Amino acid sequence: AVLTFGKTGWGKSTSINYLNGSNLIVTARGGLAPPDAERAVTPIGNGDGSTTLYPEYCDTCFGKVYDLPGDEETRGIVPEIINCVSKKGMGKVLKKLKILLVMPASTFTH
Repeated sequence: AVLTFGKTGWGKSTSINYLNGSNLIVTARGGLAPPDAERAVTPIGNGDGSTTLYPEYCDTCFGKVYDLPGDEETRGIVPEIINCVSKKGMGKVLKKLKILLVMPASTFTH
């Protein structure tokens, strides 16, 4: 299984949809989204904070993926605790594990 990691709003859900072959368009707010949200393999946020509260299982063309809630959760401490407990539990249960770390390009440039 693949687990996605990254801060809230960094594009974990968007990356999963893109890698699964979804066409993405630029939204009015400058983000990316599939033209038909119903066809998204996992929901994509709109920039107003976290969309993913619990790990979302996605059956994609490249295997089983868990879209994890973002780090530095925008909805307070309770979702942050749920996020930590979920990640710890998944690490114990899954036999084979791959990690997709999503970061903005600006992280690598000066």
